[in-house]
Amino acid sequence: MLVKKEIKTSCWQCGELVSDLREHDKTCAFTTVVCRNPGCTAKVRLEDLEWHQSIGCRLVRLRNVLIEKVRLNRTEEKCFFCMETFESKSRHRQTCIARATPCPLFGCSETVPLVCLKHHMLHDCSSYKNRVTLAERNRLAVSECFPCDKCGIPVTQRTFSKHKSDSCEFRLVHCTGGCEDIEYCRMSDHLDNDCPVTRYRRELLIQQQERQNTIMQCILGCGQSFSKTCLVSHTRTDCPCRFVQCDCGATVKSRDLKLHVSLDLFYTVHKVPRCMFAVRREGLAALSIARERKSELIQCECGLKVSLRDMPQHKIDSCGCRMVVCTYSGCSKTIKAGKLSQHHRVDCVGAALERERQERGERLQTKIDCPNGCGTQIKKVNVKVHCRHECRAKSFRCRLGCGRMVRLDEYDQHIRSDECSAATTRNKLAEKSKLRNQG
Repeated sequence: MLVKKEIKTSCWQCGELVSDLREHDKTCAFTTVVCRNPGCTAKVRLEDLEWHQSIGCRLVRLRNVLIEKVRLNRTEEKCFFCMETFESKSRHRQTCIARATPCPLFGCSETVPLVCLKHHMLHDCSSYKNRVTLAERNRLAVSECFPCDKCGIPVTQRTFSKHKSDSCEFRLVHCTGGCEDIEYCRMSDHLDNDCPVTRYRRELLIQQQERQNTIMQCILGCGQSFSKTCLVSHTRTDCPCRFVQCDCGATVKSRDLKLHVSLDLFYTVHKVPRCMFAVRREGLAALSIARERKSELIQCECGLKVSLRDMPQHKIDSCGCRMVVCTYSGCSKTIKAGKLSQHHRVDCVGAALERERQERGERLQTKIDCPNGCGTQIKKVNVKVHCRHECRAKSFRCRLGCGRMVRLDEYDQHIRSDECSAATTRNKLAEKSKLRNQG
């Protein structure tokens, strides 16, 4: 068994013998790679990459220099309020709980430490005490009741404005008729007696009721009388003389609509136009009646019941009383189709000749035994052909000239036996000729 020898190649950078040069390039110490620090594009060997990223990279050196400068510039200070030490650039001055803070309440100008500000506002601040006193006085003033200057009902200061605009009986409101402003408690008497607008409206209402109760005659000419209020609804819905529109598009009076759509001829007397839809319905009804009549069964003179639609075709094709000509040659009689079979059996000469011809053909087609005795059954019409050309038992004179009658199936045996004198003589002559030729 042959063993495949592994081929090794020398690395062009480090000189090491390797089998897979591509895989070796990824881990070779002399392979050139790019620095992985963000912003640095320097190319170094793979064995020097760790040192470059930690010490040799220019970005790392710059970052270290900046950190050292910040460390050298940092200074420490001491807080004036809490006496703690802090860096100069920190936010301790803004967050110190002991720093001096002015009181935020209006009217107080004291400055206190931030940690004591809440206690100062609750106990020591003069502005806060004044606000509490004013709030208590305002609460007492609002809850105190005093009588209304118009109606005398006691109300609080908080609800006084609402009472004066909505609940006071002596407040001024505008008249619903639109004439003037009047006290609320006098509004009903004003509307009943003094308001001129209300009186005018009442007079107009009385006049309108009088006009509505007036009896008037229908303006469309039907002859009926109604009040003015009922006349409008009568002319719109009930009057027989109102004009209505039919589905066909014609406009006729309501009383003539039945005549317009009727199927009879009364419309001609009243001079009412005929509805085209009614004419169409009448035509469809007549067509439907005609179709029904065509489907009715009626009795033909031959005795069969046939529909009116199929009667003409029945008279031509299948009626037993139609006149037909006898179809047999030699007979030209015209008789009814129902008696044609009887005519063929009794009177028709052509039918008799046809029957005789059929019988003769049937006799000729009858099978019989061969008259020569060969055992074959043949049709009577083929006896002569069979006996002359096909029969194996037919008799004929010997063809060699002996004069005997021989059957066809025994002919070979006859010429080989001693019965045929001609065959015997021919054989003797053949032997003498053969001996002569040999000598």
